[in-house]
Amino acid sequence: MIKKLLGKGKAKKTPKIKLKQVLTIAQEEKMLLIKGEFSIEHYCAKELWLYSRENEDQKIKIAESVSSSKFEFRVDMKDLMRKLADDEPTVYDCYIKVAVPVEKLSKKTILNIEHKAEYVEVNEQVHIEFPIRLGRFQETYTNNLSICTYEDKQSIFSITNKGNISLYFNKVPKVQIKSQIEKIKNNSKTMQVNGQIFTKHSAIIKGEGLVRGRQSGKEYQANISFIHNKEMNIKKFGLNRYIYDLKLDLEQLVSADLEDDVYDIYMKLHLHDQEEPKMVRVGRPTTRTKLFTKKTDVSSNNVVAIVNPYYTFKASNLSLEVFNFSTESYRYLKKMMGWRRFLALFKRKRMFG
Repeated sequence: MIKKLLGKGKAKKTPKIKLKQVLTIAQEEKMLLIKGEFSIEHYCAKELWLYSRENEDQKIKIAESVSSSKFEFRVDMKDLMRKLADDEPTVYDCYIKVAVPVEKLSKKTILNIEHKAEYVEVNEQVHIEFPIRLGRFQETYTNNLSICTYEDKQSIFSITNKGNISLYFNKVPKVQIKSQIEKIKNNSKTMQVNGQIFTKHSAIIKGEGLVRGRQSGKEYQANISFIHNKEMNIKKFGLNRYIYDLKLDLEQLVSADLEDDVYDIYMKLHLHDQEEPKMVRVGRPTTRTKLFTKKTDVSSNNVVAIVNPYYTFKASNLSLEVFNFSTESYRYLKKMMGWRRFLALFKRKRMFG
């Protein structure tokens, strides 16, 4: 009876052990080290290859390893760029050629890989050799991946958005950065914005906060700091994410000439794999943050600025509507109209002013 009431407990599923266990990619000047480990001993890594995305017939072997489930490849970037004779900007995807005894694979697996595999005999045992995409290991460690130049050529090993390794030759990896706001707090004269920024293959060298007026074109600096989420970087195939802390000095937005404006908030990021800084809008609040984003006011030199944060319609980026009043006018309007009607006033001011 008790068993019927409680029901049969669901057996917990044992987590599936991934074939790709650990990968380390480290660069020291023009030498690149790629080492890793498979969870299955009879998966033996032999060679490291580059496959061109533009020309499917262009496949280049760039390194060899002792045939083992634990592999290590060393690549001289200078020699590699000599091999890549074509100066045309190209992306090469990295593959590891592995050898597995045929008897260790199921018929289904063999059928799936046979179109890209070849059979070889090793010590009177038949092996099947086939390429595996380099990337998406359970743990990925990266260190000092940087642009390497030789004569008039340049290249960089980078991580794709899906977590695989590719070589960008005479080409810069495309930046796709997203930010997320998790908290906004108003203090007496400052606004503090906290959240995450997902930079994927790009590592942040340094960054600056920037507040820019749409009408006036005025720009103000803002303090910003970043903390690298190393744990998630390892678990998410080497893709980068950071926690940011942005502090806006609202007193800078007070206009002695009582000029109103809308200010957009940016991060100016210097990234390890980009030649120029990238401007990224601060935005995409969580639902809770959006609900609890509040207006505030700040005063300076007999002027009061009402700061009304809002999020743009399509991209949900953070912007600040700023309305300036003399201290005397501000007190009078607030007293006569009440706070809600007062806010409605400068909403109309934005529509018709």
